[in-house]
Amino acid sequence: PLSKLTDRRIISQGVNGTVCQARHEDWRTPVAVKYIQLYRPMVENERSSILKEAEILHKARFNHILPIFGICNEPTFLGIVTEYMPNGSLDELLFQKDDYPEDRTSTRL
Repeated sequence: PLSKLTDRRIISQGVNGTVCQARHEDWRTPVAVKYIQLYRPMVENERSSILKEAEILHKARFNHILPIFGICNEPTFLGIVTEYMPNGSLDELLFQKDDYPEDRTSTRL
């Protein structure tokens, strides 16, 4: 539930939603949450489409895709909870940063 995601801090915002860093109270770990703040009830096929995408990503266990820890599916909040990566986004690493980690092989996005 959303109430378990404390200390939320927005990392980025875009057309497809917002990403924030948060702390999960039960897991006691930092997480990233990509969410859509709902200002109107979602049509059922919109919600099911997003949930289906999250389910596919959850089942796709690859080294280069962040694991999905869970889904926060509430009437006014729909979010995908993933591992928080302190090195930033792939977009930042490729296009916006001027400095890079010393050992790029250890950088996980």
